[in-house]
Formats: sequence, structure tokens, C-alpha cells
Amino acid sequence: MLTLYDDPMLGSPSAPPTLLALPLEILDLITKQLTTRDLWSVYDCCQHLRVCAARWLFRKVTIRFDESTPIILNGRFLRPPGSDLLQTLSRWSDHVRTLSIWGDEAVLPDIFLGFLGDLHRLQIVRQVVDLHELISNPPALTSLQKLLWQLSFQPVGTLSVDFMSPSIWQLQMTFVHLRCLRLSCIEHEPGLFVVPSLPALERLSLDFCCYCLDCPQAGLGPCAELQFDRLPSLTSLSISGARQESIVCSGSAFDLRRVEITFSTDIDWQSLCPALSCHLEELIITNCDFVARRQRYQPHWPSLQSLRIYDSSTAIALLESVELPAGVHVRVRMQPTDLQHLSTWPMVLQALSAVCVTVSFSSHQNLPHALLLRLQQLTSLRTVQIDKTDCTWVAACLSDLNAAGDRAEDVQSSELENAG
Repeated sequence: MLTLYDDPMLGSPSAPPTLLALPLEILDLITKQLTTRDLWSVYDCCQHLRVCAARWLFRKVTIRFDESTPIILNGRFLRPPGSDLLQTLSRWSDHVRTLSIWGDEAVLPDIFLGFLGDLHRLQIVRQVVDLHELISNPPALTSLQKLLWQLSFQPVGTLSVDFMSPSIWQLQMTFVHLRCLRLSCIEHEPGLFVVPSLPALERLSLDFCCYCLDCPQAGLGPCAELQFDRLPSLTSLSISGARQESIVCSGSAFDLRRVEITFSTDIDWQSLCPALSCHLEELIITNCDFVARRQRYQPHWPSLQSLRIYDSSTAIALLESVELPAGVHVRVRMQPTDLQHLSTWPMVLQALSAVCVTVSFSSHQNLPHALLLRLQQLTSLRTVQIDKTDCTWVAACLSDLNAAGDRAEDVQSSELENAG
């Protein structure tokens, strides 16, 4: 049997160490690393540890409202009608920074909506649609309107709303502190959503994709209107899943620095380009299809530092139509099958010859002789540099092309000798 002593000379046994004996700073470092489930276990131990666990347990709050089950707070069922929810959140309201709500068309209790005003340090609000890999609809329309109305008076800096309906956002809502806004599934409801005046907004993300339901809009008309003059602080714009005429733009985003367009089809570059700022520094285009039209407007972006075009062959024409500053970093990623598009290949070659560009390929595969010839045309351009991760594959392809050419010359020589 081993006995611990505080002082070997005195022989007095020491008390067994406990968590409560640790300094608060050490306890805070320990609880910070715990999962939500473990934090609840610490929270239930005693009052002292409850205070330590609460700081991290309620920093990010996820609430599930479902009329068929009790309210769930951070994975724990609460007794109906939710009095425990308000009691718990009221006690630890100073810790709450992020609030995520899972609604599924449920009516949110009015007492909860009224309580939101007590979350003075709330910074981020999200509507959860994939809790535990489930797809959820938003709360009932009237509840979601009330929720946004209450939040509009809070110092919320980030807001995310899924299954966006034009009728949700009322003109009286003014999020004066909002810096980041994400709206998704905008086509879920018919009508035109007009982005309101948001004086402090810096980052705006518009997602038109709706993966789980049929969309009434279905790309048949505009469903979002961007008046850039009402977004004077906007520096970053992200658009995903847009189709022809999904967005109506007006005004100019004078401070816009970054634009990203992904998974969009039939985009009219000429309608979007005039709204982009001359201060643009970064442009990213991924898996997009642009409408080929005669250029009416040649953008000038003297501050542009990075232009990336990934798997979007029709967007490569931008390299020829945009006046790029010296030293801009241009990257183009192509599908090997892009080499076989007869109608666009001359345009691609001409555009790539207009500016220094690094070209990469999304996959490596065996190419027929005709495509090997086009790959050779591409690599022969002085403006094109092949990405180092593709150099071995490109060299092997060109080697096969040369070998095929040597075999063809041998056949011709043999035929001439036989004819002689």
C-alpha cells in the first residue's frame, strides 16, 4: 500500500487531489477542450464546476424546437413548456455568443422571442437545417419574422437564413450592426427578394440552390435584387447556384474586394460586370457556364491581385475581355475533356495567349491523338505555364504524341521504299 505524505519528516498523509483544488485558469483550459456531452457531465457535478463548464457549454447554443418533442438545448431534452430553457439561458446569458435554431415549421414560443433581447453579447445567429444530418424547414413564417425582428435590434454581426422567402424580410428591419449575411435556397418561395439597406454589411453570400425540394422559381425569372448603393460597406460577394436572370443588379459596389461565383449557369457577365468595383482584388469562378455575347463593356481592375477560373471553359474568355494589371496572378484549371470542344477551343487559345497564366488539370487520363495535338498547342503558348503537379502527366502525353509522329514517319518511309 502506497501512502503519500506532505512532509516525509512529519509523516502526515496528503489529501487526494481533486478538480476543485485546481486554479480556475487550469479548470478553464480543461473544460475548453471538452465535448458538449462531457460539458453537461461537468455541469451536473457541483456548483463550482457548473460555473466553469457553463462558460464553454453556452458559448455556442443550439436549440431545437419541434412541436412533437420537448425542446432540446445543446443535445439535452428540457421539460415542457420550455421554462427550463429560459431559466438556464437567463442565468448564463453573458456567455452566449452563437445561437443556432432548428425549427422545422414549429411556432417559436413568444416568451423565448422576447427573451432574445437579454442576449447582449450575441454575435452569430444561424438557422440550422442539417442537425444530426436531418433536413429541416425553417420555423413557421410568423415566428421567423418575429425572430428576425427581435434580432434586428441586437448587436448581431453574422446572420444565416435558409429557405429564404421574400416575405420574411420586412422593410422595417434594419440590422445596423450586421457585417455578414448568408441567404440560401432563395428560389424556394416565389417572388422577388430585395436585399435591404445594410450599412455595415461587409460579406454577402447568396445561394440559389435548393437540393431537397422543387423550387417554384426554377430559374424562370429574377428572385433576388441587389442594389449595391444600399450596401456601402460591402467587400465580399459570393453567389452560388444562380441561373440566367436569377439576380438583378443596380448601382456599383465601390468597396467590393472579393467576388466568388460557383456552380452557376447561363450567367450574363456583361450584366454583372459594371456593378463590380474598380478596387476588386480577387475573382474566383468555379464550375460556371457564361453566356457568350459581344463585349459591350471592358472592365478595368487596376487593383486585381488574383484571378482563378476553375472548370469553367466559357469563362476563360474573360482573360481577353478584361484589362488586367501587370503582376496579377492568374490560374486556370481545365478538364481534359475541354480540349475536345471544337467551337470554343480557338477562343480558349486566344484568351490564354492574351495574359500570363498558370494552367492545371482537374484529372489525368489518356487522350486520343486529336486532343494530344491540342494539348501541344496549349503548351506551346509563351504565356502558359503548366502547374508543377501536372508537368509529369503533360510530358508523358507529349511523349506519346512524339512517338506516334515517329511511327507515322516510319510508315511513310517504308511505303516510299516499297514503292521504289
